[in-house]
Amino acid sequence: MAVKLTKEMVQAFLLHPDWVIMEQYITEHFANSIEIETIDVSNPSTTVHAEVIARQSIDRDVKSLKKSFAVARQNFNKVKVTYE
Repeated sequence: MAVKLTKEMVQAFLLHPDWVIMEQYITEHFANSIEIETIDVSNPSTTVHAEVIARQSIDRDVKSLKKSFAVARQNFNKVKVTYE
């Protein structure tokens, strides 16, 4: 299920001058969950493999979220012009 940012959400949060601070907080919050170097390699290989996959998935999700925020900010109040 895709969740869309509403115009009100973009205006209230993403366009706020302090939004960059919140975006940094979100990134730092997930930093430990993304760090592959901190995986305990003394666990069985299947556990290590699963943990690597999970951390890579979290990393992709955080990057995707940040990209969605950036695109929403960039496209806010832009009107698509058609030449028909």
